[in-house]
Amino acid sequence: MLQAAVVRAGLVGLLNGKKQYTVFAPTDAAFISTLGVADKEEALAVIESLPIDALTEILAYHVISGRRISRSVIAAPRYQTIGGAILTRDELLEAGIAAKDISASNGVIHVVNSVLLPK
Repeated sequence: MLQAAVVRAGLVGLLNGKKQYTVFAPTDAAFISTLGVADKEEALAVIESLPIDALTEILAYHVISGRRISRSVIAAPRYQTIGGAILTRDELLEAGIAAKDISASNGVIHVVNSVLLPK
């Protein structure tokens, strides 16, 4: 579902580029729960119906600049997202980290159990 959202928001080029990023990637279950739907198909339909600006803002809240392994992420009290918003360590820990330190060619991915919503 994250991939579908990234494609719809037009962020593929940014996230596939050479700049290093840390991505907090929500699970499919996180999307289903956050969107309040019954299954993946309904969640994808909601993602397709969201205004692009809102979807982009939500996705940008899941990405910070730089390659940050879990030890670095947990050590910082807050992070500036690529959208300019501030994500706190407490928000991230509350979301629940399901998997950490997944290496990508242009950064690192940490899987989270909740969709992070900007305030």
